[in-house]
Amino acid sequence: MRLLVTRPEPDAQALAERLAALGHETVVEPLMHIEFPIEDALTSQAIQAVIATSRNGVRALMRNPACDALATKPVFAVGPATAECCKQAGFQTIHVGSGSAMSLIPLIRDLGRAGAGRLLHLAGEVLAIDIKTPLEKQGFEVVAPVTYRSIPATRLSESVRLQIAGGRIDGVILMSPRSAQIFQRLILADKLAGPVRQLLIYCLSDAVADALSELGSVQTRVAAEARLEVLLALIQNEAAL
Repeated sequence: MRLLVTRPEPDAQALAERLAALGHETVVEPLMHIEFPIEDALTSQAIQAVIATSRNGVRALMRNPACDALATKPVFAVGPATAECCKQAGFQTIHVGSGSAMSLIPLIRDLGRAGAGRLLHLAGEVLAIDIKTPLEKQGFEVVAPVTYRSIPATRLSESVRLQIAGGRIDGVILMSPRSAQIFQRLILADKLAGPVRQLLIYCLSDAVADALSELGSVQTRVAAEARLEVLLALIQNEAAL
């Protein structure tokens, strides 16, 4: 299959390489690029644990002078890929969720201690899921400085527009509701909704698929679990049909 990869770099290239190893062609077209705006040092003072719901948050921390001190704290990572990034940042105690931010809430409730110090969430400027409110209802204090920003693309490249219009793309991979929203906006702006309805759109979760509602009856395929490995298995199964 010829698949459009929409993740920000460096994750886009890494995903393209995995897809190539599985026998697929890829077209890399990031729908966002990541900026790391924080220059002031974060603090480890009064922090009992770190919450990492994105590899980009961990990458932001790795640029910060407080990284070494914070890496001595436990970290709650949203899934295996983010956990691996936490390991690279120097964390030793890593608790891993099942792939969604909401899966971290019971994990933090069971392994954290309400009132024993703040939780530092390495947050992006736009959050798909609010985990601060439910954690605060359980007695935790959560601080969530903006550690990175995802800047949306303003238009698809001419090459990708022509490939979609000409039927030279078989499928699109969308990993977040925000990337789906950006994709939808750009497709509508270029009047490509018709050709896109002929594609298979591989979505990491139902929330991603739901963000495409304005495109009409698109052919979405949703991973049974919000994990990249499950999504890749879905793509392989579809390719074998």
